[in-house]
Amino acid sequence: MRLYWRSLKSIGYRQRIYERFGQVPARKDDSPLLWVHAVSVGETIAATPLIQQWQAQHPDWRICVTTTTPTGSDRVRAAFGDSVLHYYLPYDVPSFIQRFIKRLKPSALVIMETELWPNLLAICSEQGIPSILANGRMSERSMRGYRKLGSLTRPMFEQLRVISAQSTVDASRFVALGTPDAHVVTTGSIKFDVSISDEVLDRRDALAQQLHIAGRKVCVFASTHPGEDEQLLPLIQQLYATDKRFLAVIVPRHPERFDAVVGLCQQQAVPAIRVTDSRPVSASTAVVVGDTMGDMLAFYGLADAAFIGGSLIDHGGHNFLEAAAWGIPIFSGKHVFNFQSVADELVKAEGLTLVQDVNGLQTLLGSWLVEPRPWNKTGEAALQVLDENRGALDRLMAILESALIDQHAVVEAKS
Repeated sequence: MRLYWRSLKSIGYRQRIYERFGQVPARKDDSPLLWVHAVSVGETIAATPLIQQWQAQHPDWRICVTTTTPTGSDRVRAAFGDSVLHYYLPYDVPSFIQRFIKRLKPSALVIMETELWPNLLAICSEQGIPSILANGRMSERSMRGYRKLGSLTRPMFEQLRVISAQSTVDASRFVALGTPDAHVVTTGSIKFDVSISDEVLDRRDALAQQLHIAGRKVCVFASTHPGEDEQLLPLIQQLYATDKRFLAVIVPRHPERFDAVVGLCQQQAVPAIRVTDSRPVSASTAVVVGDTMGDMLAFYGLADAAFIGGSLIDHGGHNFLEAAAWGIPIFSGKHVFNFQSVADELVKAEGLTLVQDVNGLQTLLGSWLVEPRPWNKTGEAALQVLDENRGALDRLMAILESALIDQHAVVEAKS
């Protein structure tokens, strides 16, 4: 029923339904296989450098990437093509998980960030498949939720072979939930290892040429949610009225909302175009709706400043670090609990500015619009924080090498 309701908004949920019941082709070769689960787009982006590095260092291993959402699936295909196996994660029903594992024959499971399922972890544990939580984070809110179901969730945390935690706070919460202290390692967030590739630079340049935004003061409103766009459009209208060079690029978090945001612009008489219109902005254009997938880094490359969504509402915010990689001023609402440790570090370094509400955001963006130079220093500070925290990917790779390669050598020796 849940899948049906989701499919009303995104037709992708109606496709490949059989995979969610564990119905996938049986793997015919016996090469070691690393199973990586990344629930959606953000986790897939975080997992991409890890997968690429594992492919480069261990060409004898196969890789399977599972996702839960169609947007995550699209991102896997765009990033890896046929170089990895890809399916939807089965529902957490023992018979579905067992069927999937029997056919896939994984050597190990790596779960990105927070997507934990009790039957999945129990069955992997029973079958001797090590499970590792990579780039693990645990908000105070999530910890309270897990504690309410302690009898169900404690065994799940005990069954994880290793947790690579983003911060010492995350690590302490995992231990409090039942993970043995020796199984938790603080590695930092691999999202600090974001890099701007030549491909991203080329895409940024192509978008700039298509949109003809030279001379405009561009602010990207990234990963926005319902309840935020309605607040942001009046702000955007006011900023555009103040300075006709102002241009907002709104990138909704979920692609099924692209049309809705365009509709909101029309309802509020905000002149807007879509990136997929494939035409340049005019002097009267106040908004560009970023309605393409996989272009978030390139959109930030167009920007002179960025607002990170999911934060004016009680959602918990989104990743700040892709914006930080470009060294631009970053603004956010106060609801950042999903990325609290990163937010705290950026705020401490004056690389992130939090606001209480949309009125505070309007005041600060108005200040930036009038005199951007002081704000540019905050972008430089954000980039410095990013550079100082790089290296989590190498630390995570070392953990995987120790936990998986050594074990696989032992298994091969016994067989």
